[in-house]
Amino acid sequence: MTRQLPVGDRITLVDDDVYEWALAYTWRLPRRRDDSQYVQRTSQIGHGAKSRRVVHFYLHREVLGLTAGDGKLADHINGDTLDNRRANLRVTDATGNVRNRRGRRGVRFNARSGFYEAMVWIARKRIYVGYSRSLEEAHRMAEEGRRQHYG
Repeated sequence: MTRQLPVGDRITLVDDDVYEWALAYTWRLPRRRDDSQYVQRTSQIGHGAKSRRVVHFYLHREVLGLTAGDGKLADHINGDTLDNRRANLRVTDATGNVRNRRGRRGVRFNARSGFYEAMVWIARKRIYVGYSRSLEEAHRMAEEGRRQHYG
C-alpha cells in the first residue's frame, strides 16, 4: 500500500514499510542547480570541529539499499522525484538513467507544480514553450517549439 510522507509543505509517496522507518527522520526537499528536487535528510558524522562533516542521504537511494560510492544510480521510472515507491524506482547506471529521457528531449517533470514543462534551448538560454499534465502533449509542444525556433 502507498503512504504519503510529509516533506515540508509537500508530500512524497512511499511504501508502507518505508513510511514507518522514514518517520524517524526529518526530510527536506532542497532545490538543486538543475531545478530538480530529491527528498533528502542530513546527518553529521564525526565529533569535534575538524572531524565533523555533514552527509546527505537521499530517500530514493535508501529505499533501494544503495550507498554512497557504490557506483550505482537510482532512477525514478516515471520521472516524478516525489514518487519514492519501490515500483517506481530501479537501480541503473549512467547509460540506463538517460534511457528514459529518450524521445522526450526538451521535456521535464516539475514535481512542485505537477506539470511537464516543454522547453527549447536558444543561445544557452532555456525558453519555456508550454506546460501540460500529459507527457505526450509536453513532448509535442517541445517539438513544435524546436520547429519554430530552428526551422
